[in-house]
Amino acid sequence: MTYRIALGERIAQAARRVAREEIDGALQDLARPDPDEAVHEVRKHFKRLRALLRLLRGDLGKRAASERNAWYREAARTLSDSRDSKIVIEGVRALIEGRQGEVRTALDRLTAALEARHAEHRARLTGPDGVLPALAAPLRAMRDDVDRWPLSRHGFAALAPGLRRTYRRGARRLAAALAEPTSENLHAWRKRVKDLWYHVSLLEEAWPEALDPLVLALEALSDRLGIDHDYAVLDALLHAEPALCPDPLDRARVETAIDEQRARLQGEAWPLGGRIWAEDADAFTARIGGRWSAWR
Repeated sequence: MTYRIALGERIAQAARRVAREEIDGALQDLARPDPDEAVHEVRKHFKRLRALLRLLRGDLGKRAASERNAWYREAARTLSDSRDSKIVIEGVRALIEGRQGEVRTALDRLTAALEARHAEHRARLTGPDGVLPALAAPLRAMRDDVDRWPLSRHGFAALAPGLRRTYRRGARRLAAALAEPTSENLHAWRKRVKDLWYHVSLLEEAWPEALDPLVLALEALSDRLGIDHDYAVLDALLHAEPALCPDPLDRARVETAIDEQRARLQGEAWPLGGRIWAEDADAFTARIGGRWSAWR
């Protein structure tokens, strides 16, 4: 099935099904021939699982949800170095498009340095002691744990607290990012964007006319903020490892290109965010809850 709650499914039944499907998908993706693809797909499964736990937080309880969320967060962190070393290469390649002359030369040199660096991270992913195979056994244990999730609430009451909290946190993070658009604030907002995107996706069948466009808007916003964060990672890496781009003129050219891209991405993100967070959390939750009741 899909990352959706289906008509006729009880909340606990749907939650456990979705969790198992995501874990099974992660287990399959651990064995992908391309370790970069494996990291990318496994991290997506972990993000969807964490979003599910946040949606169910009111039913699971803070402790049960937090403990399980922490496991997936730490598991994802074991993959983050490899992921970051890959996405900075993709970011530089995107900067290269349409550029010529000295800027293009600087970006080509940086790409070569980043590819050599990524090869070292990639080598740690596979093999008997690799990061990817090491996740398989504990992930199977987490699949068994799904049966022990303490779910007891019925209907929208199981979902409303988590949905309200996610929408409210997103509004706060948007306000903080608007007031001070640092990389940290933008990244914190993006996390809440992704949570709301996944939560609305789970509820989409209840009100496709309204929720389908919202899912698309959240996906577009997440993409822009995600690429912006990737460039922030690249910028931080250039400062942390200056040997990657040793020529000061080259570094200045690359940083200017990064700043231009980030300004464009953030300029597209603000109006999207303003439309998504145009009401308060109680009204948003009540509106979806009313439609949920009619659907069920």
